Amino acid sequence: MPGPLSEISRVENALREDQNAYRQLLIDHKESEAVSSSNLQARKAYLQQLKFDLQTIDGTLLLHDIPINPEIIGPLKTQTSPRLLQFGEMTRLIFSCLKFAGGECRATSEIFTFITTNCRRKLTADERKHLRFTLGKRLVALHAKGFIRITNQAKSNFEGRWELANWTTLSTRGRPRKNKLNDE
Repeated sequence: MPGPLSEISRVENALREDQNAYRQLLIDHKESEAVSSSNLQARKAYLQQLKFDLQTIDGTLLLHDIPINPEIIGPLKTQTSPRLLQFGEMTRLIFSCLKFAGGECRATSEIFTFITTNCRRKLTADERKHLRFTLGKRLVALHAKGFIRITNQAKSNFEGRWELANWTTLSTRGRPRKNKLNDE
């Protein structure tokens, strides 16, 4: 049976360890509090700088003779999701696919397959779905501008058949060349 003296020394050692752990927790808490406070101050300063910049821009706009209401200018929208393709790459791939068709029509699914085989990385199911939606929007936009035309009018652009409008496939490299003979 242990004596009272050994029990006292064991409890004193445990108490000393608990006090050291408590002090370390206080130190860690103060350090994290200082870091959080520093981050908060930095964000507040950044917000104040942005507000000051906005006031400066508003003042500059008021100096011009042309009355511009700064409230009607919308905020910039930044893209937070990673891009699946580089800027303009989808349009280039659509033109390449239709150019390599040699005057034949290509279905939307064939163009989609051409684009996905030319992607730099493997796409997930959600990315493929988003890319298919974006392709449909881009095809409609190119059709509205008159660069491509749909041969059989489908109820949707999901399986429309597309071809280049007023373009010739004389060159195998670069963007398609406009055919001046077909314009007249």
